[in-house]
Amino acid sequence: MKTKKKNILSKLLLIFVFSIVFFGCSQNKSSEKSLFAGTNSDAIEQTEAYFENDDLLDTKIADENQKLKKTDPKIPTEPKEDKIEKIEQKLIKTANIECELENYEKSKAEIYYEIKKWGGYISDEKEYNTDWQIYNNLQIRVPVEKFDSLVANLIKGDKIIKSKQISVQDVTAQYVDVYSRLKNKKKEEEQYLEILKKAYTIRDILEVNNYIYAIREEIEASEGTLKYLDDQASFSTIYLNIYQNFEVKQERKFGFFDKILRGLETGWYGFLSFLVGLTYVWPILLIISIIAFIIYIKVKKNKQKK
Repeated sequence: MKTKKKNILSKLLLIFVFSIVFFGCSQNKSSEKSLFAGTNSDAIEQTEAYFENDDLLDTKIADENQKLKKTDPKIPTEPKEDKIEKIEQKLIKTANIECELENYEKSKAEIYYEIKKWGGYISDEKEYNTDWQIYNNLQIRVPVEKFDSLVANLIKGDKIIKSKQISVQDVTAQYVDVYSRLKNKKKEEEQYLEILKKAYTIRDILEVNNYIYAIREEIEASEGTLKYLDDQASFSTIYLNIYQNFEVKQERKFGFFDKILRGLETGWYGFLSFLVGLTYVWPILLIISIIAFIIYIKVKKNKQKK
């Protein structure tokens, strides 16, 4: 009997322990499930609410900004892209003028006065004087805004216009192209200079320096082109050719004795020219003389034999 009671008690104890363990595990699992489930659902709900509230907030801010822009023009608008730098139109004006003058000295003084009056200057001048004509080739530089006025004043007066040609060359596109390439080359130079600061080996330093030298040569060439275009566009060029003929005014009338003297003079100079010409052909004359002498000797011998 005692043994049976002990067995029953031990079984009841085991069942009680097992039930406690089982109940504890089930409680842990259920609490774990509820914990994770609650966490996930709360996180999802909070995230959705956040995004919904954020979208609503952005919409409200945009609406408020639109209202403010309509009521207050000082409110800045949305940022715009950087504007491309505007470059003034570059025009190279050139004029070629040829004039015949009645009075060279008077017209020349008037031309000098007009050049100075309109802010120009003479960059090149070539004057020639012969027995029948005096003429002068002038290269004039004048500010482009005064080009037309100076041209109009240069050809006025007692000048006879033999030819006049005006040309205008638009180099704006070329200027913009060179200017853009110059800016890019300068940025590229800055990048290589930054690389040069980080170079440690001699090989790397020399290689980067070679790139920098090549870029600087291109930069200097571009700057020279821009300087030339600026100069040509800011100052126009006028090529003025002026002259006066003397054929009619200085014509000489020769009499009978004058013609004889001129004929003797011409003949004398012709004889001297003939003598000078002989000095150029003396080898040929020498050969001809030798051949003639040989022929003369042979002919003389044949006559003696007969």
